[in-house]
Formats: sequence, C-alpha cells, structure tokens
Amino acid sequence: MPVFTDLNDLARRFEVQNQDELSKYNVYFVMNTIKRQQQKQVWNYLFADRKWQANMGPTMQGVRLEPTPITRQFFRPNAITARAAQDMFDQQESQERATVRWHKYRSRQIYFLRNFQDFIADQIKPAQADIDDKILYGQELFLRTAIWDRCPLVYVCKQNGDPLVGAPHSGPPNYTASPKNQNWLADQIDDTVGHLTPERLDNIYHCAKEELGIYPMDGAGANAKMPKENDPLEGQFCVLMSGEAYGSLRWTPGFDKLRAITNDQLHKRFMGALFGDLMVKAEYLPIRFAEDGSTYEPQIVDENKELVPNPQYAKLANSPIEVGFFIGGEVASAIEIGPPPREFAGGASSKKVTGMNWNGKTSITDELLIYDADQDIYDYNSDKEFLRIQGTATHAVLPKRARNILPFFFRRRRVSEIAA
Repeated sequence: MPVFTDLNDLARRFEVQNQDELSKYNVYFVMNTIKRQQQKQVWNYLFADRKWQANMGPTMQGVRLEPTPITRQFFRPNAITARAAQDMFDQQESQERATVRWHKYRSRQIYFLRNFQDFIADQIKPAQADIDDKILYGQELFLRTAIWDRCPLVYVCKQNGDPLVGAPHSGPPNYTASPKNQNWLADQIDDTVGHLTPERLDNIYHCAKEELGIYPMDGAGANAKMPKENDPLEGQFCVLMSGEAYGSLRWTPGFDKLRAITNDQLHKRFMGALFGDLMVKAEYLPIRFAEDGSTYEPQIVDENKELVPNPQYAKLANSPIEVGFFIGGEVASAIEIGPPPREFAGGASSKKVTGMNWNGKTSITDELLIYDADQDIYDYNSDKEFLRIQGTATHAVLPKRARNILPFFFRRRRVSEIAA
C-alpha cells in the first residue's frame, strides 16, 4: 500500500523505501511517461482568502451582524393628520468559531542507493511534486469536509415529500464532530431518490433563493482573485457537480434552451451557464456513497502498481448516490495553502524562495534517526545516507453564512442509460 493516512505523528517515521519496488539497471527498461490528470482546485479558489501567518492562534472567531427581518407584506402608514406609528429595530449578532488544524505530510526515508542503481535518475523531484499535489488536494478535501459538516440543510432529489431536509451539523451550539455519519446518510436514501434533471436543478435553484434566502456572489474577496480564464462570478451562483452529472444533463431534451450559447466549455473552467446567473463547475472526485451510506476511497493501486479509479467508488452500482453543491455568496473564509503571491512579484531567486516559510511548503531533510531491525537507535544519519521529504500544512475555515450553500443528493446515471 503506497499511502498511509491519518497516522500517529511517530508512526512509521523510520521506515525506508523498499528498494525492490523500484526499477533497477540490471534489466533493460523503457521508461513510460504518462500524463496524469491534473488535480483541479475548486474549493480553494472559492473560499481561500486569508493569508496564513505564524502565531495566528488556535481558534478563529467570527461575529456577524444580522439585519432585521422584513415582517410585513403590506405597508399602510397612518394619515399625516394622525400620530405616526413607528418601527423599532434591534440588530442581532451571530457567531461562528473554527479550530485551526494542522497535518503533516511525509515520505519514507529515501536511501542514497537509489541514485546508483535506479532506472529513473531523479526520483526526489517527482516524489516531492507528488507530496505537493497531495497537500493542495488535502486543502480541497478539508474545505469541502468542513463546509459539508456545517451545512444545516440538504436537498434530496426525491419524488415525494419536502426535498429540503434538516441535517445534523458542526455549528453552534453543540459543534458536533462528523455529524453526517453513515447511518444518517442511509436514512436519506430510498427508492424514490431520482436523477438530476434540468427541472430538478431549476427547483433547487428556486428553493435556494426563495425558501433559504441564498443570495449570489458579489465578486469581492476570494471571488475577485479567480484566474483570468474563468468567467467572473459577480452576481452569480455556482453549482459544483461531476462531469458525469453535467454530461447526463446535456442529453436531456430541452437542456440547450437553458444554457448560454456563448459559453466556451472547451477553454473555460466553467462547464456552462444556466438560467442566466447559475455557473456550473466540475468537481474532481465528488462525494459519492452507497445505498447504505458507505463511502469508498476514490482511487487505488492495482496489481500492476498503476493508479486507477476504485470500482467501489466509480461504478454506478456500487456508489449510486452523488452529492452536488449549490453555492451562494459569503459562505466561508479559509486560510490559503501555498506561497504568498506578493513574495513573487517581480520574480524571486531560488535562494529567496528556499528561505521563505509558507503554509504547506515541502522540504528535504537529512536530520533523521536511523533505527535497526529491533527499532533501536544506532545512528543519527551522520553519513547522510538517508533523506526524507516533509511538509506541514495549517488548515482553517471560518463559516460566514452556512445556509448560503446547499448540498443536494441525486442518483447517478450516464448517457447510455438515458438512450436505452
């Protein structure tokens, strides 16, 4: 198994990379270079707008002044010849807090013998790049998980009853950890849960606006720094779903009438604009689960040591339910992963970059303890025979208005099923 997650800080720290797993010069090899699918960042672009700083403290606290409600549908003031009535307003504050978290990312100890006998000349840089990718994607998963845990409502695409369902969440007053567990997920699913259709998406859109009061993004804060090739989100809503889900929508009769004909699906990050102010964005490896609420790891390594999709996650029969997200404005604010952009303004030397300290930065160290087979220390790596790649990331997200994001559950399908 090439990945060990959520281990104790001291676990496996002295293991050495198994040299027998690597190709060596005693056999002639042809190196195959394949292009891996780039791990797309979505949540980080939408919500990461705070610069990480050392000594920020263990807890983020946010206070929000809530406007007073509109309490009438009709308004008839007194005549000017009578005494005027009055409205009195009392603004309330809502509070949110979030714990700042951290996680370490490590390679096994790398033995110098690699450079003498391994077929691939430089294995340090690819290994470091892989850990860098995992730190960035770890940020994606953290943001999605934290916001998913905080959502107080979900929308279930079912035929009967109210589709809006109250959900356990991690917010005040209880701040429950991992509230939406397997049993709760299983309780939401029955035979009436249907597919995502344009009509159902339209219902989600209007439920979010009319019943929940979700308002669009204003283009400020994190949204203002979206990459230039993106369509702006100012005054719009965003929907996250898989490419599979959007692909099934495209083949639904009448769908072309909902999509903006000027949208460039090939060169833009967004797949389509619907209803005029709803931008659809593809999510890499969305949340999927089985009828009984079981969730599975998205990827595995097969018997040929190739990275492949996990059939338990990818096949419709095994994980038939998928979760999308309807997102409005001011949902959350998160700490960024990566170097501060201002450090690179005008260019930076390699020495300057190496000396910088940023959130999620990886480095190579030879400051290691070498253990023997009995786990007894016998050397402090004085000969510098071993290296290790390591990095630490700080993660934190502070909800602003948790009701402004609505997860929706639907049953997966593909084009071949629609045509059948």
